Amino acid sequence: MHEVRMSIAGACILMLVVWAMPSLGLPPGKVPVGQISVSGKAIINGAGAVGGESVFSGDRVVTQGGSMASVSIAGGNEVVLGESTSVRIRREEEQVGVALDHGRLECLSAGAPPIVVVARGTKIVPGKSGGLYAVELAGDSLRVTARKGFVELESANGTVRIAEGKTLVARMGTAVRSKGRIVKYVIVAAGIGAGAGLALVLTRTNSGCAVSSSNVGNCALPH
Repeated sequence: MHEVRMSIAGACILMLVVWAMPSLGLPPGKVPVGQISVSGKAIINGAGAVGGESVFSGDRVVTQGGSMASVSIAGGNEVVLGESTSVRIRREEEQVGVALDHGRLECLSAGAPPIVVVARGTKIVPGKSGGLYAVELAGDSLRVTARKGFVELESANGTVRIAEGKTLVARMGTAVRSKGRIVKYVIVAAGIGAGAGLALVLTRTNSGCAVSSSNVGNCALPH
């Protein structure tokens, strides 16, 4: 009888171990966002990033000079970081938020959850059908280019829509007052051609389609 009880107890322990195995490799409390690809040197939370490594919600990703990194996210979404760029990525209930500290990036927001970039409290939000857009924050200068589809800038000042193929350049920092409202950015130029935007190249790992300002129209967004 004692041996039978030991056998039953051993079987129960084995079942618990097998049930827990899929989650053994996931750090406790961590919510996965995607996987990183690196060209050059990139850092995640102070440690060197390795291609194929998982990126979790709350991670800070930094690229070094002359380097690029790409984070592939579920749904065909992707974020490409240019050189000397720092972001913090968070997975929220209905979107993936990318807080841009400085530098430049391109986002392919192709499906749910959408990718929303936040720069100095201003949100850059793609249209509901998705899109490809570039954001650069250098000092007090914010530059947003809508490469495919439109994007909107949302802040306490209201909403500004940037049409496909257009670029908006705004000056951040010093607050000014306009019609009784505190405006935290001032539009310097709007509607200029997208050719003056960033020169990053975004490669969709799922389709192998290379997207840039010269061929963005050739890469259809998934439906």
